[in-house]
Amino acid sequence: MPRDYVAEILDKRTRVHLSGPRWERFNRRIMPIMHASVELANTKALTAKTKAELFRYFPVAMVAALEGFFRMVYADLINTGEPYSGRAQGFRDLKFGAGPIVAVQGKKISAGELIAHQLPHNSFANVEANMSVLLGKTFRSAITIDGIAPFAALARGKNFFASMASDLAEMFRVRHVFCHELATKVTLSPARAYQLCQAGVLLAIMTDMLMMELLDKGKPFPVIKG
Repeated sequence: MPRDYVAEILDKRTRVHLSGPRWERFNRRIMPIMHASVELANTKALTAKTKAELFRYFPVAMVAALEGFFRMVYADLINTGEPYSGRAQGFRDLKFGAGPIVAVQGKKISAGELIAHQLPHNSFANVEANMSVLLGKTFRSAITIDGIAPFAALARGKNFFASMASDLAEMFRVRHVFCHELATKVTLSPARAYQLCQAGVLLAIMTDMLMMELLDKGKPFPVIKG
């Protein structure tokens, strides 16, 4: 039976707050994750073995949060129209029939939602590739512009992109391991779990700063609230 992309998108809507700007919606998920990582590291109510097991779940939560955030970014870019909607034709592996097209025409879902829903999100390389198609240049060159780079350098140093990309690649890798394997020999220290999560937050902040430059001029700077 073919997938019903429209039903999947509408079902996802029922599980997320739809009010507020893109960053605010992301912040609702990310702050509990970051607070939990700090509280878990500091609590004395759990054994070291139990804490070690729980820390394995932070990459899973962060990857899920980033997926939700970037699918909003992809959709916002495409729904803006040209040049982003035209560049979306560069995604060659999209699969949908007449039903989703009719749903778009009937305004049940947007074209951006339909395309974003199908884009891969299994690695940081996927994120880079998706953004590069829509931006018409490499994602790295886009988020290392003068208006964004100084902020990132304060957080990660001069070679911030390489440092962040390395941590993101590792986060996606261990997320896959923890979701699909027993992996009883693999552990994640509190410090490392927090560092990986920080890389995810930094990526989202830099991306939202880029969106401010492209689509959202005059809107508030992304701030973590919690």
